[in-house]
Amino acid sequence: MTDQDSTTQLRQALVDAIVEQTGMRGVLAEPYADAVLAYLQREHGGGQLYIPAAARQYDLLQIRAQLERGVSVSRVCMEHAMSRTTLYKLFPGGIPRKAERPEIRDFTENADNAIL
Repeated sequence: MTDQDSTTQLRQALVDAIVEQTGMRGVLAEPYADAVLAYLQREHGGGQLYIPAAARQYDLLQIRAQLERGVSVSRVCMEHAMSRTTLYKLFPGGIPRKAERPEIRDFTENADNAIL
């Protein structure tokens, strides 16, 4: 692939991203894509550029509810595509555990002596 092909592909990817993220029409997104492309070529042309991943967002209420229902930590991590380390960081005070239910006592044995 030539440099020209790579440049054309990157420009189109930038236009597509601007359209997707903003809802802008492609013809209006092109000048912005050209500006970003020119900046990248000027500042990082021919080199490698590290782009950090976007921060992940987790539904803490749903995760807490699952843990309090007794869903295993492994299962919660798998369902939310996170590591155990991340899960423990989300709950610095400790992982929520399944709530203990109070003992249910049978009061029928003393029903004859009950005062109503």
